[in-house]
Amino acid sequence: MKKTLLLLCTVSTSFFFFGQTSINLDVTNIPSIGFSFVNVNTVNTSGIDLGLPGENLTYDFTAFSENTLDSVDYVDPNSTLNGSLFLNSNLAVTAMLDSSYTYFNSNSTQLDVVGMITKIPLIPNKVVLTSTTNPLRQLDFPATYLSGFSDSSNLKSNAVYFPIPIPAGTIPVVDTAYIDSAKADITIHRVSLIDAWGNLLDRYGNNFSVLRQVVTDIRIVKPVFRVTTETANPLYPAFGPEFYVQNLGYITIPGFDYADTTKTVFFLTNEVQPYIIAEFGYTQDVLTSAKYAQFPYAVGINENENSQSQIYPNPSNSVFNVVSKSKINSLKVISADGKIIVLDEKLNHSAKIDLTKFESGIYTLILETEKGQEIKKINKL
Repeated sequence: MKKTLLLLCTVSTSFFFFGQTSINLDVTNIPSIGFSFVNVNTVNTSGIDLGLPGENLTYDFTAFSENTLDSVDYVDPNSTLNGSLFLNSNLAVTAMLDSSYTYFNSNSTQLDVVGMITKIPLIPNKVVLTSTTNPLRQLDFPATYLSGFSDSSNLKSNAVYFPIPIPAGTIPVVDTAYIDSAKADITIHRVSLIDAWGNLLDRYGNNFSVLRQVVTDIRIVKPVFRVTTETANPLYPAFGPEFYVQNLGYITIPGFDYADTTKTVFFLTNEVQPYIIAEFGYTQDVLTSAKYAQFPYAVGINENENSQSQIYPNPSNSVFNVVSKSKINSLKVISADGKIIVLDEKLNHSAKIDLTKFESGIYTLILETEKGQEIKKINKL
């Protein structure tokens, strides 16, 4: 499952320490339902170099920048709106920033993608993608250095309302044509290889033993469109616009099919959860996204400069009051081990958080307001 770390530094070979060996991952390293953590995303990908494959490398991420924060939750598929469409899923992961969902089947031999709710090119709204053949493999267990696999899967989307006119001449012998809705058939050919291992240094002073997994996908996307055509009736030219209207159903339109190649580089660990410490996305060999998991979960967060909310008293040994200039849509409190211990919704402009029964320590408060997301630290005495 995904989630992650970022780079502005180069990767260099480390000194070989006597006795140091590669780690392994198994299904027990996959977080369970109820786990939550904070992802840090960056828009500044300049200077990022992930280095070459190899053994006992050091990945220095200490200088990575921080742009946006994202809450990532591991949830029961049956608790989600479309969970009934993914009968083989026993774990779902959702990212708050883009409201995406990925549905997995996690078992003792592998982690498979059963489906997802996400954006795809050419279709403006999110679609529900379900597997029509075998699920798409994400990771084999045990995951070890130089282990890999090849896999293919076919995914189909639901129909999405998509009203646009079609340029004249696209469909012969009609005057006008309109797209009513669209859906897509997607084939993914995947190759995965764990090509490196070593140590990863993060910006919070942590040092993790990691494996580097490189996943390359060739995606072949075939959209189909529900088309209505209108053709002028030549028998009634004097009585204004009389048309033959015909619904052609879902058809392919030349020029809309496409294929691309994406690569995702994951840094995996068995020392903490989430197991994905860092993730980098490439499209056509261009780095387009970089993100990393924040450890510890409530330490090192740069709170919003233009904060809409206040917490008082902080620290406290019992109740914390939250007041916001903007309406609070939801709040959650996350413990140091990534568990959601408080979840509340539709709170207007204020809330009370009672941590009396919880242990002393630093907790993460994530507020979703009408102005956006805020992440703050709570110090329970």
